[in-house]
Amino acid sequence: MRTNRSTGVAGDWQLTGPDEWVRVEHAYELRHHELVYRRAFHRHDQDHFVRLYGVATHEHCEATLGLEVHGDYVGPPVADAFDGFRRLYDTWLMDRKPDCRALTCLG
Repeated sequence: MRTNRSTGVAGDWQLTGPDEWVRVEHAYELRHHELVYRRAFHRHDQDHFVRLYGVATHEHCEATLGLEVHGDYVGPPVADAFDGFRRLYDTWLMDRKPDCRALTCLG
């Protein structure tokens, strides 16, 4: 059976010492075109988000793909690539739209 879902994983890393790297930005995305929703976990523009909202990470939740009720939501930080993938995979396996109303809007 063919599904119309797509995922994306991206991250930026910064060298902090000899053979030591730290992930400074990430984006984990799931777009489920059959159920018409988007779920994402992001960390980018850290100074901006910390200054405005007091958090470095945020989430996106579109119960209707392309229609953001709120742009960014508070969410627990993604620990690593495995955690980001696991969250998206768990959302994918639920095979139902997320309840964006259960999240706390930033701003």
